[in-house]
Amino acid sequence: MIVKSRQSQMSELLTESNFARTRRGMGRSHAAWQCALVAMLCDVLVYSRLRDRGSITLLVSSLGLSLVLENICRFAFGNATQNFAFEVARPTRWHGLRINQEQLITAIVVIACVILIQLLLHTSPLGRAMRAVADNPALAAVRGVERQTIARITWCIAGCLTALSGVLAGLDRAIDPLLGWNYQIPIFAAAILGGLGSPTGAIVGAIVIGLAEELSSLVLPTNYRQIVSFTVILALLLVRNRGLFGGKAVRK
Repeated sequence: MIVKSRQSQMSELLTESNFARTRRGMGRSHAAWQCALVAMLCDVLVYSRLRDRGSITLLVSSLGLSLVLENICRFAFGNATQNFAFEVARPTRWHGLRINQEQLITAIVVIACVILIQLLLHTSPLGRAMRAVADNPALAAVRGVERQTIARITWCIAGCLTALSGVLAGLDRAIDPLLGWNYQIPIFAAAILGGLGSPTGAIVGAIVIGLAEELSSLVLPTNYRQIVSFTVILALLLVRNRGLFGGKAVRK
């Protein structure tokens, strides 16, 4: 949840950076590593010092750090709205649907990333170590898993994915310092719907929330689509607060 609450501002920071590189004729291949570095620095300077003080402290600090990152975007890149430049292309038609080139690229990249992350979590020693630390850090430490190292690697991976998500978001809409905040509520809704701590649940939750918001435009004005996300959060907290795939909390 801490990653999700700060992810939107990191994606905005790297989207603005990518746009600036494009305008200057520079390459964009280092964007993911830049965001990985930012994520790791945030962990070293902030979260590693607060990790044992409870989830509420971490959540509040992540919101403050999000505001810091947002204002870094404003000072570094300005408040003006920007857009990536694309050549005009005919949309692809499929069973009556019109899919433009940017949407197709986004779908392919997202599917590839989902497959790679699932393979990483379930078939690699690093993925098993990450899941062990997430489930029970103390027991993982007893078994020889270095918690701090796994946490830093996790932040780096999250930073790379955040950079990629920011670029994909910039393909779909205008780039401004508030780009990340537009996705904040749907991100939380998807995480809560799928179940906190469940990567598979987050994927399913995101698909359900996305479809629900788009279909709601048939009966609601498009400006009110986020009502669906708020409704999902409220309903789940009242009926099933652990989400669809979340496990029962164990009180010690």
